[in-house]
Amino acid sequence: MILHTEVFGDGEPIVFLHTGLQTGMTDFEYQREYFKEKYKVILPDLRGHGKSGEKDLSNFFEDSAQDIVFEQLSNIVRTARKS
Repeated sequence: MILHTEVFGDGEPIVFLHTGLQTGMTDFEYQREYFKEKYKVILPDLRGHGKSGEKDLSNFFEDSAQDIVFEQLSNIVRTARKS
């Protein structure tokens, strides 16, 4: 599945991942604005959230792990947020 992803800024990549209970990349608007000055901010909408379609979430975590493959990125900074 192709995830809807938006990228802002340049520099070392930092990826913001929302949990399955949140709305999507819009949860990180404040972080995006702050970090885009120094980082390449990558914001994917996970499966079934935001602009990434497919609403079947029966295997959300397993499917999300397969969906998220960031090729050609080294020294990536991963983030997550617990609500």
